[in-house]
Amino acid sequence: VHIRIPISQAKVVRIPKAEYMAAKKRGAGALRELQLAINASAKEPYILRRVLEAAQDGERVCVMTGRKAQVERLYTVLRKHLPESYGVWKVHADEVSSIAARKMIVDEYATAPKGGCIIATTESMGEAIDGLQCTHRAIIAMLPDTPGKFIQLRGRWRRLRGIRCELELLLLEDSIDEDQL
Repeated sequence: VHIRIPISQAKVVRIPKAEYMAAKKRGAGALRELQLAINASAKEPYILRRVLEAAQDGERVCVMTGRKAQVERLYTVLRKHLPESYGVWKVHADEVSSIAARKMIVDEYATAPKGGCIIATTESMGEAIDGLQCTHRAIIAMLPDTPGKFIQLRGRWRRLRGIRCELELLLLEDSIDEDQL
């Protein structure tokens, strides 16, 4: 499902000049990836609303984004606003570096009796992580920059015999997001 988020409902996010200059030196692909990451951060108000709604229904939600800072922000806000019985986990390379540790988090998520939410960078959940098939709703904040990466991303919830997972691709209107599809 493509969900278009109007600019008026997005959070204002500024690109740090040093980060922009570094991406510019690396080329057009790095600039595109930087803009996709900035757009993912702008979608935070929508993401928070959707996860809070899903928690009321006891759903399992997986939020994929591109930056550890966004993972940390979303985790902090959700942990503050959700009941303790609703599990919230965060995964990014600096926080959880081994496959075994990531697998343990996914196992806790899959067996949480009242539902839960994993907030992760897309790259941190890419290799040999099985168990996300119990997800009811996957929210993709940072869109993949190639069709192959999208197919790989979608496969994280469609492995084996999982439940039907609603895949929400968040598109920031009038932005590079709309060019990614």
